[in-house]
Amino acid sequence: MAIEIFKRKNESWHKDEGRATWLEDEKPKKIKGFEFYTYVEFCKTESSYRQNDASVELTSELKESIESSKQLLKLGDDWDGEGSLGYSESTLNRAIKFLTDNAVQFWKDNAVWVSAPEICPGPDGSIDLLWKLADRELLINIPIDENEPASYYGDDSKNNNITKGKLNLSEKHQWILMWLMK
Repeated sequence: MAIEIFKRKNESWHKDEGRATWLEDEKPKKIKGFEFYTYVEFCKTESSYRQNDASVELTSELKESIESSKQLLKLGDDWDGEGSLGYSESTLNRAIKFLTDNAVQFWKDNAVWVSAPEICPGPDGSIDLLWKLADRELLINIPIDENEPASYYGDDSKNNNITKGKLNLSEKHQWILMWLMK
């Protein structure tokens, strides 16, 4: 199998080259002024195309954010002198899994990496994922109870737009990263 990336190639080029057009992109996706086509994989033995599902390496920024978040595990109960709970490895792992699963899927869908959030202490042993961009902020709170949904709050100060709600952590939610990256 050969992995090929078709960027800025039109439909006639693909027909002339004997290749099918890209999966979903008759027109490129536009994100922050850049144009992207879907990554596709040409399977010569099957004479078909499918979206590339090869393993993906996280950006150094995301890796660094994840690595520094492990410091939260050193905070025991009453770490702030006000009776706050410490942070469990299982809560942190759920936060990291949610972040990485959605960041990787967002990259696969849009060929753009989301910026790394701060991974910080939340209330009652929960973990916060916090993005602060020039004109947007997004907070996703991962609760200590794995059966509870995560909550989110986003503020688009440029357009005075607010979004909030709950997220089932067993599902992918790249749409919220799309909202963040608008």
